[in-house]
Amino acid sequence: MSEYRLIGVTTPQAADKLIASGAALAGEPVFITRYPGLAALRVRADEATPVCSTDFRQQVEAAAAAGPLLPGAADNPLIDETEALRALAIGHARLSQALDLFSSHRQYHITVSWNPLIAMAHCATQPEFKAALSKIDGDAAARSRTISDLIAAARDRLRAGAAKRLALACAALLETPPPSPSMVASIVVLVDQAREAAFDAALEDVYASFPDLSVEQLGPLPPSAFASLVIERPSARDIAKARLALGLDSLHNETLHTAYAAAIAPACSGDQDDPARLTALTQAYQLLQRLDEANSAGGDRNAPILVDLVGAGGTRWAA
Repeated sequence: MSEYRLIGVTTPQAADKLIASGAALAGEPVFITRYPGLAALRVRADEATPVCSTDFRQQVEAAAAAGPLLPGAADNPLIDETEALRALAIGHARLSQALDLFSSHRQYHITVSWNPLIAMAHCATQPEFKAALSKIDGDAAARSRTISDLIAAARDRLRAGAAKRLALACAALLETPPPSPSMVASIVVLVDQAREAAFDAALEDVYASFPDLSVEQLGPLPPSAFASLVIERPSARDIAKARLALGLDSLHNETLHTAYAAAIAPACSGDQDDPARLTALTQAYQLLQRLDEANSAGGDRNAPILVDLVGAGGTRWAA
């Protein structure tokens, strides 16, 4: 069955610009669904064909070139235009707020790398390095562990130093695990365009402070590390389990709060402290709360969808 992939949500003005440019995203025709102040960008997709991360990234970057964009998650199918319209209606307030914020911000990916041999030679000249090795007499294994520990400590100091300098000029900063031993730091930053001069100065400070390192910058990019648009379709079974956990027959926000407070009281008491049950009750509450928000915004109770903005690590974006 043919369906659509949600590339992201942008402004009507940016959507008009895409149309004027030929309405294609990395070679794929783009379909636009409009709602007051918002426009969802879709491309056709075949559910039998796995999402190619490279193609999706190129489509997102092509869309972002036309204007501010809240990028979708890579695997974000839409059945038809009606579902896209429902997503915009349900998430309207949250999407509008985020789009307004991120329209003035850009994401950059900064990587800091070193040559391990040069790093080792540099560390060998440091007094603490020499002092540590002088305490080891003839134990090759201990010597190897000490060298490894000292190199790791030097790497951590460099990573922390680079992150500290960049954080001073960024609205938000995320550190991701370096993919190889030659990479000291992998840092994703969100920069307010009004402070790009300060960010450039911070980046120059990183270059100047670590002359033996290679510093590379990728961007500007859409803020996908901080807020990717995700659409979920909770099953009737999951909704029923959540209601059962909280003892609810119907879903109303006021009743939901009361039921949640009553349900967690025993799980939080000193005598019956049960972290696993507390987690399950909280997850049930959050699901039903989001469903209530969606229903209040005109969601389909028979085929509900949830619209959210999720950052790195799966955390919900908060203004």
